[in-house]
Amino acid sequence: MPNPDFLPSRDTELLNFSVNFHAKVAGNPSVYNLTPDDAATLGGLVSAYSDALGIAVNPQTRTRSSVGGKNAARAAMVADLRALCRRVQAAPGVTVQQKIDLCLPVHSRTLSPVPPPATAPAVNITDLLPGSPRVGIKIIDNTDYHRRARPVGVAGAEIYSYVGTDFNRSVIPPENLSDWRFEGLATKNTFNISFRQADLGQTAAIAARWVNGKGEAGPMSLPVRTMVAA
Repeated sequence: MPNPDFLPSRDTELLNFSVNFHAKVAGNPSVYNLTPDDAATLGGLVSAYSDALGIAVNPQTRTRSSVGGKNAARAAMVADLRALCRRVQAAPGVTVQQKIDLCLPVHSRTLSPVPPPATAPAVNITDLLPGSPRVGIKIIDNTDYHRRARPVGVAGAEIYSYVGTDFNRSVIPPENLSDWRFEGLATKNTFNISFRQADLGQTAAIAARWVNGKGEAGPMSLPVRTMVAA
């Protein structure tokens, strides 16, 4: 697998990276949101690592102790490098070319827009309490019934209900959403609807639709029907 870290894993490549980084920032530290002391500290750590590496790779001086010394010098330098790199990346004045010159990754500052949800959820009745107007439902991903998480980009689900004596379980509820009641926004995969006392004994249709963080809605789910327990 490719190494996801921007710092090279091999000692010689890491040394080349560090020498280049130090040379660039030492010339004008303030341009990179750093100070002369930062550059001086890094320069000392790079020199210590370079010396320790030379001893550790030389067959005549390579010992367990020299390899340990090289590893300790490497760890100290890498820790300082990472801290400096974070400051460089966070500085708004550092240009893309300057980051490239330092061999740093260039992160896009443009966020990809999140489109409206393309799919509809599925609604299941999970809880009916006799004598109570409360109905529990579960909202799931219609494309994967075993998936607990919402689809990517979805912030929640708008829940709607329709109650009336003018339809039964075989009749399709009204198509105009304004004729439905908005019950709330479900940010979890379960939701309780509290119907009115006047709804007891009536047939209720329940439907939902996904919405993204901007409030843009996707298509409505197929309605499920239940009797509000009397």
